[in-house]
Amino acid sequence: MKRRRPWWLWLSSIALLLLPLAARADELVIAINDWCPYSCSAQGAHRGILVDIVNDIFTAAGTKPRFVQLPFTRALSSVRSGQAQAIVGVTHAVAPDLQFPDEPIVTTQFCFFTRPELAWRYGGAGGDAAGIRIGVGSGKKFPADVELFLQDATRVPGGADLIWRMARMLDIGRLDAVLEERRTLPLELVQRGHAALRNAGCIDSNNEYVAFQPGSAYAKTFSEGMRHLRKSGRVAQIFAQYGLGKPDEP
Repeated sequence: MKRRRPWWLWLSSIALLLLPLAARADELVIAINDWCPYSCSAQGAHRGILVDIVNDIFTAAGTKPRFVQLPFTRALSSVRSGQAQAIVGVTHAVAPDLQFPDEPIVTTQFCFFTRPELAWRYGGAGGDAAGIRIGVGSGKKFPADVELFLQDATRVPGGADLIWRMARMLDIGRLDAVLEERRTLPLELVQRGHAALRNAGCIDSNNEYVAFQPGSAYAKTFSEGMRHLRKSGRVAQIFAQYGLGKPDEP
């Protein structure tokens, strides 16, 4: 006759099976894209300003963040599909369906960059860009008037080395100007040993956020942590670690 296992052994086995799930339950999967110095890598010592900020906030709150690096459009899709729970560095215009915290993570400003010899300057969304071939990363979305100005722009596929690929398109004459964040493109050129490009004017500054799946309680946790990091001076310290000046006020 087959002997039955004691009931307490069954309970112990079930508890052991559930233990790994409990350990993963408080892990937050966060999608980032290749946008140095803001988000550079999912691992390593220099993951990026925004990655370091998010890591500090959720680690202090007792949640383990796990970063996954994807091209921007795939990173957005991963949150919408539930594969990730948050994405770093988005605006309300890009993802109005996601949940945004009260606090932005950074204030950015996009500028037009050209080769030094080009005289064209951006004169506002109502200005003239006739004959100017403009490139901008795909997946980027701007205010309606700027989008109208960019209606004929080349949308360069995102992914690794996007900024460098756009700079090279300027070099070989495929583009006349590129629209990129004022800190990211100059830093990329310095790291590559490339000559500086000319800043031909900027659009208005914009707040970028960490966006979460709808209904997420993590948005409140982020806002509380972000306010604390700003007040403590930790955000300014992280910016300084990447060789940048004081962060812009949101």
